[in-house]
Amino acid sequence: MMRTTMHIAFIVLVLSLSVGCVQKAKISVLQPGELKLTGVSKIALLDFNTLPTGVRSGVFAAGPETCRLARQTVADVFYKDPFYALVDLSLERQITRQISASRLKSRLDAVMYGRVWWQVGEEYLNYIPSSKELKSWRNIRYVCGHDDDGKPIYCKKKVTTRTRDVFYKRRYRAQKATLMMGLSVYRLDRNGHVEKISHVFEVANRPAFIENGKFSDRLELITARKENSKAKTLAAQEGDFMSGLSSFMGSLGLEGGKKAQAQLDACTTMDVCTLPVDLESQVEMCGEIGARLQKRIAPHREEIPVEVAGLDTKTKTLIAAEAYMANVKYITQTKLAKGYEDLAEEFYNVECLEAAKKLVARTHRARYDASIQGKKPEEIKPYEPLTQEELLEDTDEYLKDHVKDLFNLALSLEALGDFERALELYRFAFERYENEDQNYADGMGRCLLALDMADRLTEEDMVRLQAREKARL
Repeated sequence: MMRTTMHIAFIVLVLSLSVGCVQKAKISVLQPGELKLTGVSKIALLDFNTLPTGVRSGVFAAGPETCRLARQTVADVFYKDPFYALVDLSLERQITRQISASRLKSRLDAVMYGRVWWQVGEEYLNYIPSSKELKSWRNIRYVCGHDDDGKPIYCKKKVTTRTRDVFYKRRYRAQKATLMMGLSVYRLDRNGHVEKISHVFEVANRPAFIENGKFSDRLELITARKENSKAKTLAAQEGDFMSGLSSFMGSLGLEGGKKAQAQLDACTTMDVCTLPVDLESQVEMCGEIGARLQKRIAPHREEIPVEVAGLDTKTKTLIAAEAYMANVKYITQTKLAKGYEDLAEEFYNVECLEAAKKLVARTHRARYDASIQGKKPEEIKPYEPLTQEELLEDTDEYLKDHVKDLFNLALSLEALGDFERALELYRFAFERYENEDQNYADGMGRCLLALDMADRLTEEDMVRLQAREKARL
């Protein structure tokens, strides 16, 4: 009984390991960006706008310079992407003004519009436990010499009598300014209809810390204190990193004259219209937004693991080693064509029905030839080829038995980048035999997407090439 139980446990362990170690092929797929721009290739970029300032909600309008920088960042992202062509309407207007005879016409698929604003978070008040060394001392008077008359000369020396550490709360204030950008894409059709197809938000932020009235990160503080019930603006510290980032503490209007020195209030007034952030910081923050936007717009390659069909050990070994071309030759020549070179070529060219018919007919004739070996001539019956119905039935049965090989062949071709052949194989096997298997449908979807992306890339390259030729002329 114990031996039987051990045998059963061993069989279960082997089956679990065999099921868990399913071999997968790594398929590199060119995926579109997160920004849904299907069917869009030429985009007009409008001027960016901002939001009205709302001090209570922490919203501050972005200045014209910030809007221009944000728009240029988005334009640079699309200029780098070969799948989209950007139309600069403002540039076309300038050319039209300079050259009155020019008639610039651009076929547009979509219009992109953006809004930029500053969002200031809640002020965070806290403290850092710190220590300060305190010393106690006294002055000692002693004789350090004598004068000419012999009288003593007295000196004083400061002598530390006790040293101790005192813990205290080092107060600080923290606040964060975030550059917000919202992009909206509207599709245009030939009938003049406008449809909003996508909307995306991107942000970049910078923190500001104040410790006992001193700013870190080389900030330029514009603060205010109440004086006679009026907000008076003071410059407390200068810097070049985020000049005026914390200007939410006060107003922008700097009056001439002597600067007064003042301590920071616990809470200050905020009556600014926008944040006076220096140009360097604006460029850095727009660059951060552009880098993230590039990943959301540009198509990118992803490796998708796909399970290998069937139990053929050699196929799994070749796919595990990423020897996809060797697997293609193995399946077409050995598994499908049974060693016939001409039929292997037909299977490779996805002429599966014709190749299978020829293979079934040759196999039937080979069996007949093998059966008459060693027989006397009078015992040999004449060869009767298969009827058309029998040939079609045997062909269909043969392909049905090798549908897993067809899937693995399509998988290897897809991994090699031969998406057209892979698509035909997936479609052939899916429509005739495996119309309920999700793996075949997924393979068709991946190949169609890859072919669509390749067509768009080719079309865009051709358009740019034609534009260069026109420029040379």
